[in-house]
Amino acid sequence: MTPKPVSVEEKLKLRFHGSAPDAQIFFLTGLTLVGLTVGCQHQRMPQMRLSEPMVVSPQIRTNCIEAIAKAGRHELLRYFETHEKEFKPEELLPIAKCYGVEGEYEKARQVYSKYLEAVPNDGAAWRGLGNVDMLTGRFDSAITNYSKAVACGDIESIRLLAAAYYSAGRFPEMLAIVDELEAYAYSLPPTAEERFEAVDLLLCLALKLEPPRRSIFERAMVILNQSDVHWPGQTRALVKMAEEKFQLTPQ
Repeated sequence: MTPKPVSVEEKLKLRFHGSAPDAQIFFLTGLTLVGLTVGCQHQRMPQMRLSEPMVVSPQIRTNCIEAIAKAGRHELLRYFETHEKEFKPEELLPIAKCYGVEGEYEKARQVYSKYLEAVPNDGAAWRGLGNVDMLTGRFDSAITNYSKAVACGDIESIRLLAAAYYSAGRFPEMLAIVDELEAYAYSLPPTAEERFEAVDLLLCLALKLEPPRRSIFERAMVILNQSDVHWPGQTRALVKMAEEKFQLTPQ
């Protein structure tokens, strides 16, 4: 009889000595959340039952989550490195993300690539591979991978693609996606950090092109002036530079 395949989740449950999940710990891996099922039957995690809810400060809660997340990543990677043959290519995305968070970028690149060979339409994974390229200064490769992410429908990668074009000094190609970058900014809430980052990219492009493009600056200002939200310091500095460049009276 052919043995039943063991899923990644089941492998993790076994690794954490938990037959029944007692809690789920979610941690941030760059731009993505990964869930690790942790059993409270672990020898160093005795099960507790409290009659009253425990109240902890937000900082203590954050520190605990970060500590558990780091331990979880290390445990997952240690298990993967000793049982790599048990993992199918389509199960490798959490591994790639963990390597990226841990700063092991070459390993992350290799695992992302193996995963994407099996799941080539995963836009978020192409974005993750592009992020690894950006962090290691491989801007042209990042452009290729972010472009694939956008083609898969990953809207978030439009901003990252523009940033990669700017970092690579490929301003004409960045100019070609201004409409998409503008639409991306409009799709976000006025307070979203990513919205300001998109506007910053528009302002940088307006200043960097030869000759500088006042029209792009004006499009960026329309986005900014749609709300009364306080602008971040970098955005204010770019606006001031553009006003001086285009000899405008500061608003």
